[in-house]
Amino acid sequence: MNQEARPYALIAPLAALNLVCVFRIFEHPDRVGRLAGWAASCVLLLYSQYLAGLIVVAEVIFLVVALPGYYRRFPAVGALSVMSVAPWFLAARQDDGWMLHEIDWIGAPAYIDFAWYYVGIFGDVVRLPAMTLVLLLGPISA
Repeated sequence: MNQEARPYALIAPLAALNLVCVFRIFEHPDRVGRLAGWAASCVLLLYSQYLAGLIVVAEVIFLVVALPGYYRRFPAVGALSVMSVAPWFLAARQDDGWMLHEIDWIGAPAYIDFAWYYVGIFGDVVRLPAMTLVLLLGPISA
């Protein structure tokens, strides 16, 4: 029986809610309630998927560029957001340190593994030498 919980169905509506909150801030930046709603949606989004931090960073950059001078409000909101996510980090920590013993069986990836990862997205390529893969993907990534 599988015991993993994958809340992917929750991430999409939370990301949409988060984006709506950003656009509502953009419409009326003087309303503090909209900033609080965006901060709350950021916390919910980060609790559901930590990679959503990339979305939040992009939104912060958008707000800083689109609304000059608005960034003065971010330290207070950021401090509240970090304090609300702090219990999550404390729960992940055990007395013997971070929960690295759960993943210590995973080896460090080699550089070629990153290229094979992107090829694997489209399916396995049989009998393609690694150097050919590097030669094909090298110019594209440059």
